[in-house]
Formats: sequence, structure tokens, C-alpha cells
Amino acid sequence: QSYIVPLLGAFSITRRGTNAGPKQWWVVMPNLASSGQHIDRRCFDLKGMGRTRKAPDDHSVLLDQNLREFAKGMPIVLRRDSADAFKAAIKRDCVFLADRDLIDYSLLVTFDTKRLVMHAGLIDYMRPFDIPKMAEFSWKTVMHGALGAEEKPTVVPNAEYRARFMGALEEYFVSCWPARTKVQSAKDISPIPRPNPTPVLGATPRLRSETPDARLRDALAFDPVWSGAATPLAAALGALAAASRIAVTM
Repeated sequence: QSYIVPLLGAFSITRRGTNAGPKQWWVVMPNLASSGQHIDRRCFDLKGMGRTRKAPDDHSVLLDQNLREFAKGMPIVLRRDSADAFKAAIKRDCVFLADRDLIDYSLLVTFDTKRLVMHAGLIDYMRPFDIPKMAEFSWKTVMHGALGAEEKPTVVPNAEYRARFMGALEEYFVSCWPARTKVQSAKDISPIPRPNPTPVLGATPRLRSETPDARLRDALAFDPVWSGAATPLAAALGALAAASRIAVTM
């Protein structure tokens, strides 16, 4: 299983006339949020960055720090029977991308809060760590050091990007047994991390009980799936681009 969102096609748009501009290149991917009418429209683009990566709350796509605040300083709890497969698949995907010197990819997630399903997929994986990115990394590293910044720049070498990305996912998501599982002792469930010493925005942590079975009952466990489905327009454009590779002129 892979969570890399596939490319349906690629095409270019060339504008002509008084408003003409440079040629634009577009790629078409399946829409992760197209299935299910009860999907929570809060969508998160996760790169594994710190608290500085935040979007205004009214944006359609939110970022890493927004997820921390959405979860009230707690990790998102996933069903244990699918969480292990989810993390293993993401790890394989990240190794695949890092081996090809690719960086800057994100995990896009949306939440179906009625059916307890987390829709997820890896996107934006076409940026190589090439000479321009090496120069950007060197420059920003010097600037971050001069300014005393705690975090490293967003752009880092591919192996380091993969390690930071996977480390963040371990922070964001934890495992929990399915609700139907009978808990006999603390050995029957994975430990659920305590909340951060300073809860985000002073929020009360969602998992407050100390006993393992009580923590299990209180957990809101999501089932991580990749369920992207191409919209008709995306499918049509993708088929056109893949079949003919022609530019669209406007």
C-alpha cells in the first residue's frame, strides 16, 4: 500500500492577448476530499514543521500548528489495527522519495468525524533537492544561525527532510486498540502520550483519565485511509493530458 497520491496527468496553459503571461504548468491529482458527505472540511497540509508554520484559521487548508491547536495539544488517536500499516506505508513512501532526492512533500489529511475516518495522501513530491535548493538551504542555515532561530529552515537535504517528517508524524498520530477490543491490562494497549507540558492555547487535553481502559474509552480513534477519487473534471483533464500531451491555449 502507498499513500503517494498518483498523477492523473500534466498539461500547460498559455494565455494570449492583452493579459498574456508566462506559460503555466499544471498537474492533476485525485481529490482526497471528494468522497463522503460528512467530511470535516478542515484540511491540513503537514510538513513536520514547528509552531511557526501556521495559517489563519479561516483558510481552506491549514498547517502543522493549526493541527496541534485543533487537537488541543494532544496527538490524533488512530485505530491500532490500521495505524501500524498507515505508518509503515508512509515510511516506505518517504524512503522512496528520499532515495530520489525529493523534498518538500506534505501529508494532506482531512477528517470524516461522523465515520471516524482520516483521509490522507502524500502530495507536492516533485521538488528535487537540486543546486538552487542547496543554495537556498545554505543561505537560510546561515541566516537562521545569525538570528538565533530555534528551528532549521524548511528546505533541508532529502534524508534530513525524511527524518524530520517521520518524526513529526510520530508526534501527531498515536495508536489505540479498536473500541470492540476488551482491555484486560495496561499491556493490551499502546501507551498514549501525556499532553504537552504547556497545552496549546490553554486548552484542556482530550484524554484526561489515567487508567488504560478509561483512556481507551475516551479516545476518539480515526481509521486512516487513502480514498482519493478523481472528480469528473480532473479525470477528463488528466486523460486529455496523458493521452495527447498538448498545451491548452486560452
